[in-house]
Amino acid sequence: MDGHINDYWPSYLERMKDRELTEEDMVWVTSGITRILYTLSQKEICSKEKALQWGKAAFHDYSELLNHALELRLGRRGGRQTEKQELLAFAKTAVQRGKRMLEQR
Repeated sequence: MDGHINDYWPSYLERMKDRELTEEDMVWVTSGITRILYTLSQKEICSKEKALQWGKAAFHDYSELLNHALELRLGRRGGRQTEKQELLAFAKTAVQRGKRMLEQR
């Protein structure tokens, strides 16, 4: 998990800055990062859907974004439009939290 938090996600997010945001990106980023943080927090692995549910409570400021990602993950298209800046802000916040969690292990 260290490599994902410290290397993979920061690199992935940097590459995202220069391309158009897709629904797949949105689901991949939100579910991937929340799943890692859930595992660090709860000491167990869960589904991406469960991680997104957990993330809505853990990241109150981004609960609408995570709820939209969950809806997309479950195959429910349409509804809310996600801005790339909002997704990147969430991801950076979540990665920073993950780094703090890793330091406290």
